[in-house]
Amino acid sequence: MRCRPALLLALVALAMPLAAQRAETDLDISYGARDGQRRIAGMASRLWPLFGGLVYLGGGARVTVYDGDPVAFARVDGDPGGPVGDVRFAPKVLGATLQATAEVELWRGVRAGGNLDLVGYASGGEVSTPAGTARVDGPSLFQNGSADRGSLNSEAYLALRLSPNLALRGGVSHYVVGYEISSIEGTSRYQRFFDVTFLAVRYRF
Repeated sequence: MRCRPALLLALVALAMPLAAQRAETDLDISYGARDGQRRIAGMASRLWPLFGGLVYLGGGARVTVYDGDPVAFARVDGDPGGPVGDVRFAPKVLGATLQATAEVELWRGVRAGGNLDLVGYASGGEVSTPAGTARVDGPSLFQNGSADRGSLNSEAYLALRLSPNLALRGGVSHYVVGYEISSIEGTSRYQRFFDVTFLAVRYRF
């Protein structure tokens, strides 16, 4: 049976031990803003190459500061107690999370990628609102959509390598900020999802 060169190369890449392919350690800082909302994040990632370096999978830790102008937060559907309507206030949250990252090498020096916060903790000061006192929802956990708890960040991006150690990333950040609002009616969870464009500088060790 004849074996095409491309297929042979693919089989060789799959047969290479993962340990023989060098993992990457990346540190970066990013800034995103849109419609008066801002977020700045610092991230550390460890990525392992697969399929001969065509795909990179891994994760790490991220710290994100979320803030912005007053904006309407909606009560989480089905959450009992507390005020029912939207509540408007200015968010200010610090979140620390563990994140997962995946990237694909499109061509040499250019990658498409995405990352997602999975679990962590958020903190911040209290905010007085017409409906009651808003406090940051501390425990953060990805559960998809309105089921998410706390404050979580995610990104979809393109990365351009400028040198062996330096790269730029740019794309869209989709994140959620979560609060609890207490009033004489009780306590309810409130959240708001945001989409902002961002730019990041990455340093690779």
